[in-house]
This record gives sequence, structure tokens and C-alpha cells, in this order.
Amino acid sequence: MIGVDDLSVDLVDRGVSGIRSISATPSEADRTLLVRADSGDVVVKEFPADSTAARMQVELLNAVAAGAPALPVPRVIADARTGSDLDATGTVFVSTLLAGRPLEDATVTESLVDEIADAQALLLSALAAVDAGSAGVPPTNEWAIDAIRRHRALFATHLDADELRRAEQVFHAYTAIEPAVAALPRQVLHADFNLSNLLVTDGSLTGIIDFGDAIEAPRVFDVAVTCAYLAMHLGSLTHPLVERYLDRIAGAAELGTAELALVPTLALCRVVIVLALGRETATRWPDRAAYQRRYDSLAARVLADADVSVSPPHQPPTKVPPVTTTTPAGEQMINRFDPARAAGLSEADQVLLARRRATLGDIYPLFYDKPVHVVRGSGARLIDADGIEYLDAYNNVPAVGHANPRVAEAVYRQLTRMNTHTRYLQDGVVDYAERFLATYPAALDHVIFTNSGSEANDLALAIAAWRTGRTGVIVTRVAYHGTTTVLAGVSPENGPSMPLAPYVRVVDAPDTLVHGDRAGAVFADAVSAAIADLDAAGLGVRALLIDTIMSTDGIYPGPCGMLADAFARVQAAGGLVIADEVQPGMGRLGEHMWGFQRHTDTVDMVTCGKPLAGGLPIGSLVLSRELSDDYAREHRYFNTFGGNPASIAAATAVLDEIEDRGLLGSALQVGGLLRDGIAVASRDSALVADVRGVGLFVGVEMSATDDRSAREVARAMVNGLRDRNVLISAVGIDGQVLKVRPPLVFTADDTTEFLSVYADVLSDVEKKGVAR
Repeated sequence: MIGVDDLSVDLVDRGVSGIRSISATPSEADRTLLVRADSGDVVVKEFPADSTAARMQVELLNAVAAGAPALPVPRVIADARTGSDLDATGTVFVSTLLAGRPLEDATVTESLVDEIADAQALLLSALAAVDAGSAGVPPTNEWAIDAIRRHRALFATHLDADELRRAEQVFHAYTAIEPAVAALPRQVLHADFNLSNLLVTDGSLTGIIDFGDAIEAPRVFDVAVTCAYLAMHLGSLTHPLVERYLDRIAGAAELGTAELALVPTLALCRVVIVLALGRETATRWPDRAAYQRRYDSLAARVLADADVSVSPPHQPPTKVPPVTTTTPAGEQMINRFDPARAAGLSEADQVLLARRRATLGDIYPLFYDKPVHVVRGSGARLIDADGIEYLDAYNNVPAVGHANPRVAEAVYRQLTRMNTHTRYLQDGVVDYAERFLATYPAALDHVIFTNSGSEANDLALAIAAWRTGRTGVIVTRVAYHGTTTVLAGVSPENGPSMPLAPYVRVVDAPDTLVHGDRAGAVFADAVSAAIADLDAAGLGVRALLIDTIMSTDGIYPGPCGMLADAFARVQAAGGLVIADEVQPGMGRLGEHMWGFQRHTDTVDMVTCGKPLAGGLPIGSLVLSRELSDDYAREHRYFNTFGGNPASIAAATAVLDEIEDRGLLGSALQVGGLLRDGIAVASRDSALVADVRGVGLFVGVEMSATDDRSAREVARAMVNGLRDRNVLISAVGIDGQVLKVRPPLVFTADDTTEFLSVYADVLSDVEKKGVAR
């Protein structure tokens, strides 16, 4: 029992007289006292001196009293002398004590569920008028649904094996709907509309208490919290009374279908938080254990019963549908994940895969026998959903590293200023164009920005057709140049199910393994033969479109100058040379900024894409003033957001990073260590036929064994490295060449780590063979 003298508020001036008793009730953040008095029982809430929670609760209670006077919420009792709701310290207030016992001790009926839903709708409406900033309402707290991200670290410590598995499923389901949640309108919420805070008398709702956990968040959070606690009380999220509550609140609060679809997942998030945080709090403060774990067994039961695969209701089941394809297995990309192997994934990843296939289909495949579920990155590292770190030796698009702070800051700065198109005068695009063109030979002095490398290649082919009046295009045998209809028709890498355009002729890439120093001459002769064939067909040669390291063909850097003769033969025949620099460009090869410069400066057009801006949508077509101006006299190129300010800001930051950090020289030096290290590790292996590369672009050609093809050996290497947390891919006419192409920020230490893992995996594949 607490004495009257212990109170720091004058109850007499608030009309409280004839005090009979004062007792404390369980509470987390404040001291809550029940005062029994002849004049009427009251509640006194006292907060720490530096807390703003007292003022927040007073403002919310007064707002509800004004906006929804019929709601049974506590009424704040003001000081009769001063009119103040709070005491002199600003940390204590007094309110009426409502009758009733907590709903957790009562029977839930249909009529009570209807009352709860109707009252909650009124409460949401009243709180929507409150300004969160002036009331001091925070955007989240430790019990809020979105706190599941912060509490994930508690799962392994406080949940048993089955609970942990299911909690991880819930967590991944939440991350999948986060963008949808973030798009919902926000308002001030009670945020703890649960069984303890709803009072019932004779089967009717007589009290809504405890506004101390209020937050500003999507209103569906309140609905999800109530669903979670009703489910714990009734045993399941699919209980008919839970469904009745949802139907009633949907109508009373005018919830949209988008909001309702999210409720089951969000409710399960709260159930998981009740389990994990409740147990953590009970461990830290044993004296609160009984209070914190009062829902423990109920939450565990709901989690065990829950089917995360049907949450939200419109999502597909966890079972992966059978894979069907018209493409023979031998013609599929070597590194393609087969959905028929989904059973080997974690349950959470099976759920995500099923949802992905139900919405995105199989039109673009996942990598590796076991796909990597990435959630963040930094530099040359990617981190998956389980916190495992991977060394990225594959991705060239984030040229200056994943989540580069300089790029992110530049984009943020631009987006908070404006982001529009290039048909207004703007400094940024001109400043960047000047710096960008300075990295090219002087004759290439104009640039046209697009949204992608595909668009740039499409435009280059259109300009070449206009300039030459011819149709024929020459590409290498396994080339890939983009996704538009035109470019799919000139990209043999897509396979026989996507036939080439009739005006295309393919030539073998200059295979230095087979032809050695003669590779350039053999290639030039093949190009001449293609020109002759196009002429014979009445098409003529419009262009040679070429990735100058021939990355998808198998990575053939060759000696400097290797491609010059072939280029000259095309130009002599009246065609144009278009260098596609998406793969070898932006300093990747170390010797020059652009791959074609290793061979000659005499090309007609140069294209690039997303590596320019570290992954943001951009493409570039660089050409001469004469060619650009002549084409512009007769044509208008319309691309609303080609070269938009945000992408240009990112591209500027990427160029800054390359220059300021010396990444061109680093690519040459680190790439040399990488190539030479792979060669040393491979020299005694019968599985490796060749190691070739320049800068941070290395190809490792695998050999066939007595019982395994080179393709199967390469696949075993790629997946073996992935299993050891190193990411690469494979290319070539039969997928037999390992493709090692890390971001430009790859370091000597990264190289050392890569070489160690590579040597171990190579040894394992040699010893164990290749699993079919």
C-alpha cells in the first residue's frame, strides 16, 4: 500500500476526496496508481522527469474525448485552481478509473466483437485529427509491428527450433510486404488495442485504456494488433470470430482491400514480437516475468497453427508449381536455378520463390543451384537474409561497389531538389557530358543519353541504317546486346528459341586458346566472309556490333590491337563499327577507360548502360559531332527520362569515385593479381584449359574429363564457390568458361580471399567429381 504523501500531485485540487486506498498496478514505463476514494476512483500516472509521454497521453485522451465523446476512454481531471492537466513537473496526470475487467479474462462473443470493431473505428477517426509532431507521438516503439526487424536478433536466443523456423517465415513475409506497408497513409494510433487494454462489464465494452504505446503508423497496424490478440485468446487467426472482427472493422473504418490483405502477416509479426520480446524482457527483469509472459503460451500456439503461406490471403501457397520449359536443358544458361529443386531451400525462401513465380514468372531466371536471398550490400560484399556475407566477384553494374555512399548521397541530394527530363536547360547533364566525353578519343565528341544500354544499342543501329542505307548486322556467335525486339534479333546468346533476324550474320569470337597469335587474323577473315555473304544477299553491311571483350562468348581480351583489322574491313565495306561497352567499359580493363581503346580509337559509335551510374537507369551513345548533327537534321530522338538528373547525379558520383580513388589503375593492378593468382592455383589442374583476362575481367576455361563435359565442370565450380560464399558465373558457347568480373572496388585482400576459396573448390571438384 502506498501512502498519500507519496503522490506528487494534489488530488484534492482535482476533486478527489475521502481517499480509502492507493495501490500500484503492473506497468512498463510509468508508475500507475489506483486511488479508491469516496468522490470516485481515479488513476494516477507518473512518468520519469525527462519523459514526454505524460503530455502525449493527455493530448490523446483529450482529443478522443472531444472527437468521439461516446467512447469509453479515461477522462483527464484538471487541477481546479490552475486548470492544468499535468502537475507542476509536467510528468503526472490524473484520470477517471473505468469499470470492467480486462477482455483477456472474459468470454468473447459475436456482439462483443462487433462493439470492439465499432469502437476502434471511432477511435481511429478521432486520432486521425491529432498532429503527431505537436503531440510528441513517435513513429514506432519496441512493441510496434515494424520493430520485428530490430527484434529479429532475439529469435535464436529465445525461440525453440520450431518457433524459430516459423518466426523466420513471418519475418521474410513481412520484408516482402514492407513496400506495400510503406505506401499506406499514416496517422496517430492507439497501437496497443489488445485484450489487456479493453475492459468488459457483463459482456459489453466499457473501457479503452493505456494510450502510452501510441505511434504514428499505417492504421492497419491497429487492426493487426487486435487480430493478433483475438487470435491468441481464441486459438487461431482463422477463428470465425477473428474473421467476423475483420469484416466488421473493414466496413466501420472503411479499410481498403490493400490494407486488409496485409493484416494476417502483420498480425503474425505482433505474435512473434510478443514471444521474442516478452521472453527477452522477462529475462532482463525477472520481477516482471509473469506480466511479460502472460501471453507466452497463447502466442506460441497461434504461431504453431499459422500458415504463413496464406498471409496475406491473396498470396500463393508455398508449394512450387512444376517447372515447364520448351528450351532443352543443354541450351539453358549454365548458372540457371531449376525451380524443381525448390524443396532444398529453406521454408522462408520456398515461400518467397512461390510468390515470385506467381507474380514474376520464370521469364528471367535466378542464379545458382541454391539462389542467394540478398538483403543488402557494401563494396564488394553482399549479405543475405540470414546475415551471411558473400564476396561478389561477378557484378559489374554496381561499378564502384554496392550501396556506395557517394552515389547514394548524390542521388538523394538530386531527388530532394528535382528530377525531370533533358528538355529543360540544366547544369548537371552538361557538366557530366563534358567530363564523360573527355574520357573518349577526340573524334567521339557528342553523347546521347538513354535509359538503358538496350536503348542505346537500338538507337545506334537505327543511326547506322540511316547513314549506310544498308541492313546487315554482324555479331559474334554468343553475343548479347539487349532486350528490345531489334536487339533480341541480334543476340544469339538468347538461344535457338529466339531466332535471329534474317539480316544478321554471326562470326566466331577470336579464340586465343585455339588460334593463339593468329586469333585476330582469323576473326578478321570471318568478318570479311560475313560481309561478302551480306552483299550476296543484297543486304550489305550496316554495322559490326561488338562487345570488345566478347564476354558472353567466353572472354577473349587478346593482345592489344587484335580487333583493329576486322574493324577496318567493316568500315572499308561501308559499314559502321559499334562498340558495346556495357561489359568492358568504365575502366574495367584497367589499361583504358573503354575496352575498344585496347585495339583502336577508330570506331564509329560507342554504347554503355547501367554501370555508368552504379545501377541506376542510364545508357549512353557516343558518336561524332558530324554523325549526330546530320542525323538530328532529319530525326528527333524522343526519350523523356534519358539522362534524367537523378541518374546523371549518380553517374557523376561514379566518375568521381573512379577518378578520386584511382580505380582505373587499381583495376589493372588488382586484376593482374587476380588473373595471375588463378593461373598459379590452376596450373597443376587437369580441369583448367586456360586462364585469360585483363583488368578486373578474367575468364577461366574448364576442360572436359573422361565422364564429364566442360560445362558440367564449370557448373560444379560456380556452385561450389557459391556454397563457399563467393559469387561468379559462367559464359561461353557451352557455358564452359568461368566469368570473374567483380566491382571496381575489389581489393588485394578480396583477391587473396577469392584465390583461397577458388583453390579449395577446384581441389574439391577434382577429388569428388561432378554431381549430376
